Amino acid sequence: MQHLIQEDLAGLDQLFARAQQEQSVAERLREIHSVLTRLPMLGPYNAMLADIQRPGAQFVARRDVWASQFNRQVRPHATPIVVLKPFGPVDFVFDVRDTDGAPLPPAVTDPYRVAGEVSRGGVEELTRRLASRGIRCETGHHGSEMTGIVRRIDPEATVARLGSAASPQFEIVLNSTLDPAATLATIFHGLGHVYCHHLHAGPGRSPRRQPAPSRRSREFEAETVAWLLCARLGIPSPAGEFLAGYKDEDGSVPPISPEAVVTAAGRVEALAGGLQGLAAMVSSASSSTLPAAGAQLGPSQDQGVLDLGL
Repeated sequence: MQHLIQEDLAGLDQLFARAQQEQSVAERLREIHSVLTRLPMLGPYNAMLADIQRPGAQFVARRDVWASQFNRQVRPHATPIVVLKPFGPVDFVFDVRDTDGAPLPPAVTDPYRVAGEVSRGGVEELTRRLASRGIRCETGHHGSEMTGIVRRIDPEATVARLGSAASPQFEIVLNSTLDPAATLATIFHGLGHVYCHHLHAGPGRSPRRQPAPSRRSREFEAETVAWLLCARLGIPSPAGEFLAGYKDEDGSVPPISPEAVVTAAGRVEALAGGLQGLAAMVSSASSSTLPAAGAQLGPSQDQGVLDLGL
């Protein structure tokens, strides 16, 4: 079944390429933004997958979750939405429009949003988890203009310096003058570069993506990852303004890979076990216990479904 889904959908990039015959890249980005903020209970890839099958889907859950947690019943003959399942092939979910019963709680999406402001302690916890995945975050003073730098660390030089074969592969250098929210957005931008495979090509190596995106496209993709993650967490970010700065005179923007962007956002959320775990981690006003590294609040796979028993 999973093979059939992937064969039918042909990947997000191919779908977007077809749609771009009628829509601009900017319009498609606005659509991705709308889908990912409308369906926070799904991982980014699955959210796009669900919207392709059920355009305008508002809130989805499995049949048993609708009954047990929301006192709603799926209507007879309702068409299920097929999503990828963590550690398994597929799962079946239904949109709220295909159910009847008690009204949804008004704050049903709140667990996926940052409570209060972004905390410095939460950002530090995220950087500790990144360290265990080969990504080092350090701070330095770079003046008021530069927010941060991301780079690939030369493995041989790193081993010689630190004496460890398990040394980090990538480094994100953050401006020490940034507040926690801006620091988080900068980390997201750096992770966009890492998880979109912008930095994997070293001397004598071929790029992970063929053809390799241009420098302008790489920056646009990384900033899009930060923009989408901040939007899903409900925190303010200047990323939208930065993205607007990439527009050419004719209003066009650099070509990007939607699949790379959406998958990268999913990998960032997976660092905390899902979007809910990430929101709890970085929240200053969260009453939730901080999830431990590797905690299964949601799936550990990039394309999995978050919470609600999915």
